Amino acid sequence: MDSALGTPVTLRVDKNGFFLFWTDQNKETEFLDISSIRDTRTGKYARTPKLERGIG
Repeated sequence: MDSALGTPVTLRVDKNGFFLFWTDQNKETEFLDISSIRDTRTGKYARTPKLERGIG
């Protein structure tokens, strides 16, 4: 399967807001502890911000 196409899922958050759950079309459910989310930008890897040049 080509990961660039995406997979339709049903997405939900638990009642306390700690876990993110998603269920695919095959009824398989996975979850993620929201505190482990570090970056929400699109793309495979987060980009490191460029250092400002010429400070001062």
